[in-house]
Amino acid sequence: MYITAPHKVSIHEIDINGNLYPSVLLTLMQEAAHGQFDEAGNNIKTMRTEKNLGLWVTRIAISVYDKIGEDDVVCARSSPTNDSRGLMFNRCYQLVRGDEVVAEAISVWTLLDTKEMKPIRFSDTDFGMPFEDPIEISAPARFPFPRDMELVEAGRHKVRYSDIDYNQHLTNTRYPNLICDMLPSLEGKRVSEFSISFVNQAETGEDLTFLVGEADGAYYVRSLRSDGKVNVEARVKLENL
Repeated sequence: MYITAPHKVSIHEIDINGNLYPSVLLTLMQEAAHGQFDEAGNNIKTMRTEKNLGLWVTRIAISVYDKIGEDDVVCARSSPTNDSRGLMFNRCYQLVRGDEVVAEAISVWTLLDTKEMKPIRFSDTDFGMPFEDPIEISAPARFPFPRDMELVEAGRHKVRYSDIDYNQHLTNTRYPNLICDMLPSLEGKRVSEFSISFVNQAETGEDLTFLVGEADGAYYVRSLRSDGKVNVEARVKLENL
C-alpha cells in the first residue's frame, strides 16, 4: 500500500467528544489515494485537464475501531484492489496510529471520459499502480433500507461554496459530517461504521432534504434533491464512549 506522511490531529479536526470528524478521516484516507496516483505519474489534476478522465465514487464504507483524538499522529494507507473489474475500480484504505490500525475503508469508483460523460473500463487504462487483495471490514458496502422502518425529515441543507469541489458538485468527503449533522445528538458517542451510496449528484444551489430512520442498531439516512431524486443513502452506526 502507498502510505502518507504522518499527520498530527489538530484541535480543529475533532468534535465535541474529542473524536476526529468523520469527514476529516475520509479526507486523510483519500489523500493516500491521491498520493499513489501522483507517485505512479497519473496526477488527478493532469488526468482531468489533459486526459479528460475523471473518477466518480459510487460507494464508500468505513469502519472505525478506536477513538482518534487531538495530537494523535496517524498515517493513511491505500491501494486499488484486485477484485476491480469491468467498470468498477475498487480501492481499500487504512488509517494507522503507530502499529495500530484504527480505521479501514473500502470504496468503489467509476472512471469517466469527462468529454463524453461515458464510463471507461479500467482494463483499458494503465494506472501504473500495484493491485492488492481486498480487505474485509464490518461496515457494509451495500445496505438495503429496512422495509418497515419509518423515515422522518431531520433537516435540510442548501449546497453552497464550502460544499463543492472543482466538479461543481457536493464533494464526497463533505457528506459524512453533513449526514452526522442530521442525526440525534452525538454527545458521548463516536461513529464506528459509516456507509454511503452515491446515487445522484448535488450541484451548487441544490436544496437537499434529509430523511432519517433507525433500525437494527443503526441510523439510515436518505437525502432527496428538490426534483425528488435520491441524492445519497447512508447507514451510520454509533458506539458509546
